[in-house]
Amino acid sequence: ARFGFDELAGRIESLRSASITLSVGVLGEFSTGKSSLLNALLGSDLLPVADHPTTGAITIVEVGDAGAAVEFLVERDGERETVSSLDFADYAQGEKPGRAVLRVPATGVLRAGYRLVDTPGLSSLAQTHAAITYGELPFLDGALVCLGINQGGVPGSALDFLQRPEIRAIRSRFIYTICRSDEKTE
Repeated sequence: ARFGFDELAGRIESLRSASITLSVGVLGEFSTGKSSLLNALLGSDLLPVADHPTTGAITIVEVGDAGAAVEFLVERDGERETVSSLDFADYAQGEKPGRAVLRVPATGVLRAGYRLVDTPGLSSLAQTHAAITYGELPFLDGALVCLGINQGGVPGSALDFLQRPEIRAIRSRFIYTICRSDEKTE
């Protein structure tokens, strides 16, 4: 505005006030602690976790306003409906068709405008899990890549994933996390 670019100044101001949602994927091999990391960020055990492949479908965590209540939803054919926490777990584990959606209030770490995407994993005992994860990648603005502390380094499947041509262009938007460190002694 100071330099007479009124149209550009107006566009910038409209972007400031726009409601923008950033989608951040949580990626890694199965059982590296992806869902556990999200539960820690949520401050509550809302997502199912186990020592075997547990997340079998894309599970969305939508962060709303600070005073909002936790909602368990399922999305099928573009429609959403409220479900019980037990039914939600079935959808998140891929036992029922649909996309599990968890709406949570904003916290100190998680702010409104973020959409966290829990994925089945880059490699799994079930071939469909990797396909589901790869299918979600084009819709992500960034990712947390989980590396399990018990793996002794970066596993070959993660290295292969990072070398894929379609990943090279976006890997600067990845943050790498060491998960399951609570399983190690000091």
